[in-house]
Amino acid sequence: MLNFACGSRIHKDFENIDFYPINENIKKINLLQILPYNDNTFDIAYSSHFLEHLDKDNAKKILKEIRRILKDDGILRIVVPDLENIAREYIKLMDCDDNSFKHEWIVIEMLDQIARSKMGGGCKKYLIK
Repeated sequence: MLNFACGSRIHKDFENIDFYPINENIKKINLLQILPYNDNTFDIAYSSHFLEHLDKDNAKKILKEIRRILKDDGILRIVVPDLENIAREYIKLMDCDDNSFKHEWIVIEMLDQIARSKMGGGCKKYLIK
């Protein structure tokens, strides 16, 4: 089982890989390169909140490589933000009074998910200020 671009979402039963490993339980691997695994190696490949930060070409390249190392009957599970949910929350907040913090936050969250290129992105900057 492979957990790619795992960040801090480490699973003890998975092979955890990331370009920026946070500890020794994660292998440092550049997902934009050919992965160091044989074809049909993994039964499961999983990634959470990673693909939305890539441009279309890099996402396609990575998914093609994941497909190569995934067994024919393997399972791929990808978690990405729910844009519909974020958009509905934004509209709901537009109709509320005194929502300056929540409105500012939802706008940052919506845009940050589209354009974030490093961990934390605009959301982190907003929370730390």
